[in-house]
Amino acid sequence: MDSVKLNLYISVINLQMKRLIYNFFPFSLLSLAIVLLSLSFPRLIAGMKMIYPNVVYKQLLHSKFPDNQLLMNSRAKVEDALEWNENPTYWLKIGHLLYELIYSDQYEVDEYLALNKLSDKANRSCLSLSIVEPFVWYRLADGLYIVDDQDVNILKFLQLSIYTGRIEPNLFLLRLTFLSRYIDVFDDELNGLIKDQIRLAWNMKKHHFVNTVIDTPALKPLVYDALSPEDYIDFDQRFDKISEKNNPTN
Repeated sequence: MDSVKLNLYISVINLQMKRLIYNFFPFSLLSLAIVLLSLSFPRLIAGMKMIYPNVVYKQLLHSKFPDNQLLMNSRAKVEDALEWNENPTYWLKIGHLLYELIYSDQYEVDEYLALNKLSDKANRSCLSLSIVEPFVWYRLADGLYIVDDQDVNILKFLQLSIYTGRIEPNLFLLRLTFLSRYIDVFDDELNGLIKDQIRLAWNMKKHHFVNTVIDTPALKPLVYDALSPEDYIDFDQRFDKISEKNNPTN
């Protein structure tokens, strides 16, 4: 008899446990859904706010330069998105939008410097979240150059731009032109880095590279040191041909 009561008691407990589980399971799913929604909702709102600036930003990437007011409006939208989602890409885009405004030649000196300060803040905010951003390191160096072309951090930031994105075709020529201003103070590390960028630029963007060297004569001795004898002969022939074409009277 006692055995029958015990079994009955155990059956009742098992039944109650099953009911508890069945009742709790939907609640747990609902709780999980609420948690996931609360985590994704800010990103969803931020993504919606980024629709407009993303369209404008794509124009920049395709070398189409929107009106300054569009750039300013886009920057405001990205800042709104940042309130919902602290994303390094958003800071990168703000820095880039401000960079284009700085070089639009439509501002007075005080406005120009104020934009540069804002760009510097955006670039540093981006790098505090993600350091592997070669374009941001480059723009950070350029911003310092605007304020003080002798700032010791300029070359450090250009080095970091190379280290975080050695093979960036859209940065090769910009870096070479920028670095050419400081050839006299290069150490062995910088010499090695610029020669590596010269070889990459030669292999990937020959025509544009030759034009850059024509416009930046200080680079030519480094080209001679960086390229193989065969490549330098090819480079020199292209150099002379383009130079003659650009100056037919010489």
